[in-house]
Amino acid sequence: MIYLTAPLALEVADQQALQAIQQQVNNEIDYSTRVSQANQRWKTKPVALFQRVRTALESTCPGARRCGYCEDSLADEIEHIRPKSWFPELSFDPNNYLFACGPCNGPKNNSYAVVDATGVLTEAIRSIHQAVEPPPAGKEALLHPRHDNAIDYFFLDLENTFQFKPHLTLDTQQKVRAEYTLKVLRINKDPLCVARKEAFYDFVSRMKSYYLAMKSDESLNNLTRYRSELLQKQHISVWREMQRQSISLPFLRELFALVPTAISW
Repeated sequence: MIYLTAPLALEVADQQALQAIQQQVNNEIDYSTRVSQANQRWKTKPVALFQRVRTALESTCPGARRCGYCEDSLADEIEHIRPKSWFPELSFDPNNYLFACGPCNGPKNNSYAVVDATGVLTEAIRSIHQAVEPPPAGKEALLHPRHDNAIDYFFLDLENTFQFKPHLTLDTQQKVRAEYTLKVLRINKDPLCVARKEAFYDFVSRMKSYYLAMKSDESLNNLTRYRSELLQKQHISVWREMQRQSISLPFLRELFALVPTAISW
């Protein structure tokens, strides 16, 4: 799960167009109507405008347009981080968008929950015949890619399973949020663990190749290109974990000793 640190890069005119649509939703008199209006506006959203939104979202993806959640599959859907069925006021807010793949976006769907300081989880549930009410108030359970850096909640087992696991130092609320995120996004399903392991060995190989290129006095342009290619690979979270665990794991200490500057790439 990537950490989105910058606003979506859209032209001012496109930002204003999104704001205008959002304002039409916000102008509805009650919450239920705003939810209905958000859904309707989304179905009829301007094609050209949202093609530019998709292009801007692509620039935030790891690797070759990989999903912002799993970092593995092709991103092809505009995901509302906070579901528009619960947060109509964010339906056309570009900072509520993430480029995701269908296998991540589908299961997540409208999942939303809050968790209190004691770890009690309350899921937002709306049956078909139930009145359309806002979600429960409180700390959102699902980690938010723009507000929460997943690396603060998880560590990656680089020695065996290649699964993400909650840090042992998390407090009760943080642990529940980490576990809920793992469950909803299915971050540890088998294909992803295999893909992370393959990415790990690819990063190791690229590091060793970079070291040999340095020893052979290859040009600065070549070295810069090798570094850029490494940082553009999918599963960049694996690389970030390699950097973070470079002190605690002996085999990573040896690897980064070959190229000490790589610790800050």
